[in-house]
Amino acid sequence: MKSLYLLLLILLLTMPLYWANAQETKIPQKLSEIPDSLKSIGGFLDWFDTIMFSFFLFLGIAAVIVILYSAALFMFSGDEKREKAKAYLKWGIVGIIVAIAAGSIITLILNVLRGK
Repeated sequence: MKSLYLLLLILLLTMPLYWANAQETKIPQKLSEIPDSLKSIGGFLDWFDTIMFSFFLFLGIAAVIVILYSAALFMFSGDEKREKAKAYLKWGIVGIIVAIAAGSIITLILNVLRGK
């Protein structure tokens, strides 16, 4: 039950990020309806960059929330839950490192493909 509350908290905290960038989208039915910005490789790379940035932003926010949860669990629980809090802290730090490293690698690859 606590993991469900944690998931709902993460969703509630990250929803404004998606609402701020929300647009009305229409699924293209024909090739001629695909926006010109996605027909070229540069447009596709920009689209891919946006999707990946959003994903790793969400992953980083989730990792920070896990770290905050582990800190609260460590401070306000007894000895039996401190080991669990340490494990949450460890995996929260791993999540931040993965988000930063993967985002950097994808940015590097996209910059190479763009010729920058």
